[in-house]
Amino acid sequence: MNHAERLRKNLTKRYQHQFELDIGEGGFVLLTIISNEFQGYSRSQRLEQVESLILDAGLIPGIIELYTSQEANEEGIELHAGGYERVPASWQDAVDMLSSGKKNASKKYPHKIKRVVFYSYKGGVGRTTALIHTAFQLIRAGKRVAVVDMDVEAPALQTLLPPNDEHLNEGLIDYLWERQTCLHKDIKLSGNDQGRRTGIVYPYKKDHNLFVVPAGKISQRYIKRLASLSVSQFFSKDDVWEQFEKDLWDQFQPDIILVDARTGLNEWGGLSLLRIADEVFIVLYPNKQNTEGVVFIQNILKIANGINANIILSPVPEGIIGARMVENVKPDLGFSSKDEEEIDLIQIPYHPSVAGAEEFPVETALPYYAAIANKLLEISGVKETENIIAKSNRLELIDSLSFPERDAASILDQDFDAIFQKTDDFDRCLDDAVWVIRGRKGTGKSTLYRLFTQHRENAEKRSHGRLENINIVSAHGNSDTFRPTSDIFADMQKKIKAGGDWLSLWRIYAIIRIYRSCPEFSEEMKNKKLNKLFLVLQNYFSDKEKYWNSKHTDKLSEMAIDSEINGYCRDAFKYFNEFLLRHNKKIWLFYDDMDQDIREGTEWQQDALGGLMRLVYDTNNQDLFQIRFKIFLREDIWSNLVFTNKSHFGDARTLLLKWNKNDFLRLAYRLVVSSKKVENVLNRIHPMTESNLDQADEETLRLILSPIWGLKQKGKNAYIAQWVYNRMTDSSNNTYPRSLTILLKKAREVELKSQQGKNAPADRLLRWNAMTEGLAEASKERCDSIKNEYQELNDFFSNIGELYSLFKLNELENIWKKTSLAQSGSSFDSFLKKIESIGLISKKKYNEKYDYAVASLYIEGFGVQRKQGQRK
Repeated sequence: MNHAERLRKNLTKRYQHQFELDIGEGGFVLLTIISNEFQGYSRSQRLEQVESLILDAGLIPGIIELYTSQEANEEGIELHAGGYERVPASWQDAVDMLSSGKKNASKKYPHKIKRVVFYSYKGGVGRTTALIHTAFQLIRAGKRVAVVDMDVEAPALQTLLPPNDEHLNEGLIDYLWERQTCLHKDIKLSGNDQGRRTGIVYPYKKDHNLFVVPAGKISQRYIKRLASLSVSQFFSKDDVWEQFEKDLWDQFQPDIILVDARTGLNEWGGLSLLRIADEVFIVLYPNKQNTEGVVFIQNILKIANGINANIILSPVPEGIIGARMVENVKPDLGFSSKDEEEIDLIQIPYHPSVAGAEEFPVETALPYYAAIANKLLEISGVKETENIIAKSNRLELIDSLSFPERDAASILDQDFDAIFQKTDDFDRCLDDAVWVIRGRKGTGKSTLYRLFTQHRENAEKRSHGRLENINIVSAHGNSDTFRPTSDIFADMQKKIKAGGDWLSLWRIYAIIRIYRSCPEFSEEMKNKKLNKLFLVLQNYFSDKEKYWNSKHTDKLSEMAIDSEINGYCRDAFKYFNEFLLRHNKKIWLFYDDMDQDIREGTEWQQDALGGLMRLVYDTNNQDLFQIRFKIFLREDIWSNLVFTNKSHFGDARTLLLKWNKNDFLRLAYRLVVSSKKVENVLNRIHPMTESNLDQADEETLRLILSPIWGLKQKGKNAYIAQWVYNRMTDSSNNTYPRSLTILLKKAREVELKSQQGKNAPADRLLRWNAMTEGLAEASKERCDSIKNEYQELNDFFSNIGELYSLFKLNELENIWKKTSLAQSGSSFDSFLKKIESIGLISKKKYNEKYDYAVASLYIEGFGVQRKQGQRK
């Protein structure tokens, strides 16, 4: 609270509306009070009562007039408004109001159109470009938009969004001039007005839901009319802007007006921001030269009109330089890095196509401006969502939701294309250099494997040409019944122990898979005189054989210890690589289910998997670059795996598969729109195409999912989408798509059993209590999964409910001591490392009270009691 506000507050308490206050330069107070409290007091006594209030507020007594009611009548003294009678229309009005501690006591007239002003303190920062692209984003979301050029001293909209009729000669300035001077009551915004002038509003040729109101055609007449217009007269008894807006609504019914405001501290910019705006976006280049004026404007708007202006940094240079510039200006703009999630700081990167654009919108740049449109849609779309859901059969919509199983083997062919969501890691899976794709169980490794091995058309669509001339073969996995399983591999281990090795076995097994999948491989073996190998493959491993049986096991084991056959297989690899190179082709061998079929906990697991890794490494080391391997392996198995040359399997050769927040929310959208009824409702609120979905940012995703589960938690500023993502993520930042399916499935079930009467929410399908019950179900499923995955920890899992969600290390150790793990001689440190690595717990940094926390994903399922202070 500033000095003037403090004085005004204290005067109001004592004299209510019996005073008039102004404050001049240097805190010099001009005050008139008319109150019968002064009855019988001398002037000095009256001054004594008032001056103490002025001095306490840190101001200087100036001209002080103190009267009783009778004295004021006798001298003809009257008070003017104690507050501020109207919304300020200029910077001078606003500064006068604030310096006197006055508040905006009046309200803007009620209006049907949302008014959004784009402003920049300095020019050349892409303000008009941002406005135009935001307009197109809003149009594609189903809005009718009017763009108004109030950059009257340097108008540009008419040039950037030209009319079909090149003879349109008038604009907003002409309309305002006629209203202010001629007082025509029948002025129309479009068409011919009885010969006096043409219309000033036109639909843009590319989209008839976009209406352009230019400032006017630059000419001598334009300059004269602009000079004669008085902004202060716009808001006399007959408000000219109010009439313009009424005419605009009557003739065009736009949902939103986007106003391109004049730069700097001028009369037209002040009019746009202070009098017209419901929402403001301030565009600036991210350097300190821009920030001082912007902060001043922000403060004026917040105090005078209660508007929190949004900041757009534009254009932000690429890379480290741009990131550093943004970080440097954040403190000057009042932003910190503590709560990034809540910061509305929009960044528009530099885009060369925009700089030289002759036609708008620039499609490749359009996604950059989605955050601006989404903010407007989030603010203005709530009522629309309620109206649409209210007019729909809510129960029927909920009932239509259907969530297919997320287990890769259970996904039906017809569902796969609809619900498969590629992650940000997807493109790296297509790199030849990536040999091992790692991830926790449930993060989608097998789904990726099935995409490439069983849904080729779908994979090609999502790979954008990168699979051309590549033959993908399932070298091992659940997409083929012709394969050894865990007990068969155990038998082969015993057989090859006599004289073979796993490297040889995997090479021969790969040859078998290639032979069954690639007819040209047979011809190549014949050409290169590898007849003995060819005959063995033909007699024992024909593609007519559908199921793997004992003869295959015996023959494969025999071949693994046959040095001659091994030599033929090495030659076959080289010859086939040459064939592929000549024909500009490649073959990718995919391996999945290695955690199931190479039995865990056995002495030979390391040898078996190490042999496969050696085959991958040797093939690459021998320059056989046309034959590539993709091995899907559980992260903990990979971490514990030891083999020669593992150091060569660094970050470039392996990929850790994880779901980021946007990947996860995109999947949520795919799951809910598997219901065509729900998809139709969502498209009425915010249309979303396949390509738009893959490019959608977090703000867009929160918005398009809000009709399903709401936007924010009741009474909080926290997004429900963020809550869902956090609860489906463990302490190692692994997120589980199957858990999302379980949550939504249970929430639907709970909602269908709930009352659908007056208490049913109008803005969402799934209530908060349904979501929390869904979370509990997802947590139970995840806990069951981790129990099956790590059976050696079951003693601990049985007792974990004795912990609170936040705990000290010694409390965990006390539980560990009760388990068979402690009795077997393993150390507590190795146990602690294990449960940290699997994402069950995480260390609490900078917390003196607690050492560790249980991941929220596992709290309900393991019956852990939530401690106060644990995030809910």
